[in-house]
Amino acid sequence: MNIEIVVLAIALVFVTGVLLFVAHARRTAEPTPVPHAVPQRLLRLIRSYLQATSEAVAALEAAGITRPASALGWSLAGIPHEGHLIDDRRYRKHGFGCTVELPSVSIDFDFGPEGQIDGFDASRLAFFATDRLEHFGYASAEQIALDMQSAVRSGAVVPYEDSALLHLRDA
Repeated sequence: MNIEIVVLAIALVFVTGVLLFVAHARRTAEPTPVPHAVPQRLLRLIRSYLQATSEAVAALEAAGITRPASALGWSLAGIPHEGHLIDDRRYRKHGFGCTVELPSVSIDFDFGPEGQIDGFDASRLAFFATDRLEHFGYASAEQIALDMQSAVRSGAVVPYEDSALLHLRDA
């Protein structure tokens, strides 16, 4: 048998095997997530939540409560667990965060590992939007959770290191 025909046959078998393997891998692989995709209604909700968080932190600071350098610093700070802010608004300190009554909404947030205030999770967003779900384009908290899962899978929403809080990747 001619050696060139043998080499050609072996090469053909090898290439066919590689093509079959690639085709199978494409069929069984998870779909590639769309990079940095956040559903618009979720993005609108997150931005509104973060704006309210900024207002709450500003109200705390106006009342003489210092913004912490870390979540742990907040939890160890000797701040009363409940109190009044300017304009008779109330706050309740808990763990790594706080609930603050703003004029139009109540906001519950945690400080990030380094004192960041741009963190969130699906349950905090749902609590924030409870009476205004339709305003943000939602019918239920479950829809918020599904959109959040999608945003996390896409890589647009990422967790802080050593924290359960999430944040926008490009924020």
